[in-house]
Amino acid sequence: MINLLVISHSDLAHGLLSAAGLIVGEVPHAASMGLYPGKAFDEFVAEVGEKIKSMDEGDGVLVLVDLFGGTPSNATLYSRGALGDSVNYKVVSGANLPMLLEAHIAREGMTLDELKDHCVAQGADGVKDVFKELGF
Repeated sequence: MINLLVISHSDLAHGLLSAAGLIVGEVPHAASMGLYPGKAFDEFVAEVGEKIKSMDEGDGVLVLVDLFGGTPSNATLYSRGALGDSVNYKVVSGANLPMLLEAHIAREGMTLDELKDHCVAQGADGVKDVFKELGF
């Protein structure tokens, strides 16, 4: 099974995983990490790398980060240097609840690359003008 890791600034990742659990029940094989004030970048990179490595059970890890170019995103990039090809993981930025729900629901029937592409599409599709969608 593809494992899911959500990483964000502060508590957003924890909140997304908690909200997903409220909607679909328990979200197994998933974890969250937050970046908090005072955490050194090198230390965070090491923690992210260790978490990704510990979560790879063979099918890979899909990492959802909050902001492209932000510290959580950059930490996954820098972790790549230490992990190399020993861990199969992909990273998608712009983490949101529709993306996380789709990742959870679809991950058993897809490869890691397919799931990554699916989440990029579903994350973007989850952004709507609610009034326009409902004809107001």
